[in-house]
Amino acid sequence: MKTSRSRCSVGLDLSAFVRSSLAAQGAFGLALTVLTACGSGGNGGLQFSQPKSFGSGPAPLAIATADINGDGNLDLAVTNSGNDTASVLLGTGDGTFQGARSFAVGFAVTHLVLADLNGDGRVDLVTVHPTGGNAEVQLGNGDGTFQAADNYPLGDRPSTAAVADVNKDGKPDLLVVADSATLQGRAIHVLLGNGDGTFQSTRPFASGAYPFQVAVADFNGDGNPDVASAVIGFTAPTSDFRVHFGNGDGTFQDPRIYLAGLGAWYVAAVDLNGDNKPDLVTSNYWGQSASVLINKGDGTFREQPPIALGNLSFNVVTGDFNGDGRVDAAIANRFSQSVSMLLGNGDGTLRAPRNLALGTDPSFVAAGDFDKDGNVDVATSNVSTNNVEVLLNLR
Repeated sequence: MKTSRSRCSVGLDLSAFVRSSLAAQGAFGLALTVLTACGSGGNGGLQFSQPKSFGSGPAPLAIATADINGDGNLDLAVTNSGNDTASVLLGTGDGTFQGARSFAVGFAVTHLVLADLNGDGRVDLVTVHPTGGNAEVQLGNGDGTFQAADNYPLGDRPSTAAVADVNKDGKPDLLVVADSATLQGRAIHVLLGNGDGTFQSTRPFASGAYPFQVAVADFNGDGNPDVASAVIGFTAPTSDFRVHFGNGDGTFQDPRIYLAGLGAWYVAAVDLNGDNKPDLVTSNYWGQSASVLINKGDGTFREQPPIALGNLSFNVVTGDFNGDGRVDAAIANRFSQSVSMLLGNGDGTLRAPRNLALGTDPSFVAAGDFDKDGNVDVATSNVSTNNVEVLLNLR
């Protein structure tokens, strides 16, 4: 196998963001181009295989990963906004994927979530439909296919969904951000699960302003799931985080508000400083930045200055991408053909971004060990080129 490498002696041990072993790649006789993003400090750099393209449907937006057919390999699912379909790309376990298998979903699909909604050990699918004002649930058959959809009406312009057990009955519930005619504004809709993959009618609660995505975690340590939302703002300083403490019964308290970077769209809850308390990370579209809020331990947060990205950023994913035991973040940059990676210092701060160049415009990024070498790889959905790209970590 031929490889071309460029070396970094500046240190940034970012090697675990997207890894795959050269030995595993050599088994397929691939000629690899190694992409290196160097930092300023430490003793290493990012090294990836050249992006490998796999066709999807037209205009793919969201991407998620899970073992959809139960064979032990991670698969990919994307929503295709160009023709109201979703596509499943079954993983082979070596970092490659079978051809896309597309199927109809509801009108104007955008976001998706993969989760086991009925406790049968199979991955199910939730899709969100802004124009239709609804979410759809399709139960998985365990072979990479899904059953006919159940439709759940919401309010206008639903944007994203999350799955969590918010009333602590052991059954997964569904949260969707959408308008509410009852509350006359933007709301977070709670649909309590019945445990069989069906859900009760929506119970919206007001969130104020214009939230786009939510993250669920126990922020104040009382054992109840809480909700944090990223609220879009178009002029500074109107973007913020809003944290709603849960009552443990599927209802939530009024929000506590913290400033974020301009145009906060996506949020992730994760422990950034090793104190076993969930912190928050957002990607800020209009502000071209990322924000970090550190949990003080009681569900209140310490704000930090936004981290400049220099790109219009979309979703954020987190994980220990360089294998140093610290949590890092990765953010898709839709119009700059890159993914920004921000290494964690382990104290709740993130380093300046290192950008991984792509050939196309990524809408979303997902992370997982696609070639089963114990390292984290990256996949992006690319709306302008009707494909997904997979970059294997060469650490």
